[in-house]
Amino acid sequence: MALQGHIEYLRGVLKRMEDERDNARRENGDAHREKDKARQERDAAHRERDQARKEKADANAERDKLREQLKTADTELATMKAERAPLLEQLQTVNGELATTKVERAQLQEKLNVSQGRGGNGGEGSGGQAMMTQQLYLRQRQLDTVQSDETRRHRVERCVQYAGLAKADMLFWETMIETESRLVEKERIVRSQRQADEESVDLESVAGLLTPTSGSTWC
Repeated sequence: MALQGHIEYLRGVLKRMEDERDNARRENGDAHREKDKARQERDAAHRERDQARKEKADANAERDKLREQLKTADTELATMKAERAPLLEQLQTVNGELATTKVERAQLQEKLNVSQGRGGNGGEGSGGQAMMTQQLYLRQRQLDTVQSDETRRHRVERCVQYAGLAKADMLFWETMIETESRLVEKERIVRSQRQADEESVDLESVAGLLTPTSGSTWC
């Protein structure tokens, strides 16, 4: 009986040792799993940190790029303002020249009207009238040389070239081009009218020369 009891006791001790070993293995496995989990969480944290650093670097690069673009835009704007200033002066000069031309043309037209209103008994005769008419038209042609279509065309082309650079102020350039085009068209109309008037005056002069004076007879 004592031996049987001792055997049962040893079996109980062995069973407890096996249970403790199994528990230790399970605990050890749990510890390894916790360790692996902690390692994975640490790696994930490192990846998130690296991603945050990359995003920050990209944001800084984008910011620097925008700053450079802003500097470039400021430089281009300053350049366009500097280029627009002489164009404004040229436009004012053109307007002044046009106003002067209109005044001189009005004066010449008035002189022409006065000269055409003088008759054969006015003291000058048809020869003096023709000479004055020729002088007036020579003066008008000199004005046309100053205000020629070629000069207008070059100015319009120059405005078009500058307009290609002034994207931020296109309305200004369109106004410039439209103004120049109108000036060209006005000059063309005035010149055509003047040529028509010149032909009319020449015909009247010829008719005056062909008209017999008092006391003369046709052969």
